[in-house]
Amino acid sequence: MHGSIDKPVLYLYPEEDINVKVSFEKPELLTTTYPKYNNGWNVFVDKSGNINDGKNNYYALYWEEQTTKSESFNEGFYVEKDNAIEFLEEKLSIIGLNDRERNEFIMYWLPILEKNKKSLVYFELTDEKQKANELIIELKTRFIIKTYNACKKS
Repeated sequence: MHGSIDKPVLYLYPEEDINVKVSFEKPELLTTTYPKYNNGWNVFVDKSGNINDGKNNYYALYWEEQTTKSESFNEGFYVEKDNAIEFLEEKLSIIGLNDRERNEFIMYWLPILEKNKKSLVYFELTDEKQKANELIIELKTRFIIKTYNACKKS
């Protein structure tokens, strides 16, 4: 057995073009961020979900963090490498990823899943992710927030 791997990303879809500040309740847990996290992410987001930090454009915000809980892997799906594409396409549609999000997710995870004969995959969605280190989003309009993280243990 190997350790777990995860890749959380945050997609933002405002109803109108808007400036947004995104921060974490426990920023000390962050180990890697992209773009760089400086007391939060202060970004401009357009209606199509494009994110701009004043210098560059992004489609999502990315972070890794120290885990505050032990992974039990009592839940999830055993995925055989030959069925990985079909599994991901089906499950990602069910949890609500759009075409672009599914494509990016599969391009990242497929090579990892295909390295093993069988992998245990668990999807950690927004509500559960919020319990560990709450995302704080400051804005003045309503918008859709999607965070996805898949954990894999081989």
